[in-house]
Amino acid sequence: MEFLNVYSEIEEVAEDVLTDKQLLVDYDRQINSNREGLRKLNNCKELEKKSVINLSGLLIQLPTEKSKKIITLNQKNLERSVNQTRDRIKDNTAKLAYLRGDEKTAKTIVDLSLNQISADDLYNMIKKNKE
Repeated sequence: MEFLNVYSEIEEVAEDVLTDKQLLVDYDRQINSNREGLRKLNNCKELEKKSVINLSGLLIQLPTEKSKKIITLNQKNLERSVNQTRDRIKDNTAKLAYLRGDEKTAKTIVDLSLNQISADDLYNMIKKNKE
């Protein structure tokens, strides 16, 4: 019975990892679509004061500047979601290695789980070093 519980948990965690990887692919498509939209809006003629954007399958006509702000905000939310999903994948991968009995790999994954530095953190570090 214990054997069955362990393997069912391994299967659940592995499924979570695969689901999160597919979610990352979907987020990447949305990010690329937003980049294309922002580039088109930035390159549009000044005569166009309004633009039509697609928000969750709904076409909305808004002023171009407001459209840019909405897309930029959506980009930031997507980037935050991507980082959270990557963190979940790292955690689940370490858990999966531990459940399979590979404690050395699980410890290595946990030890090497580094977080990226944001632009604000980097700016603050440089500012402190100059002072």
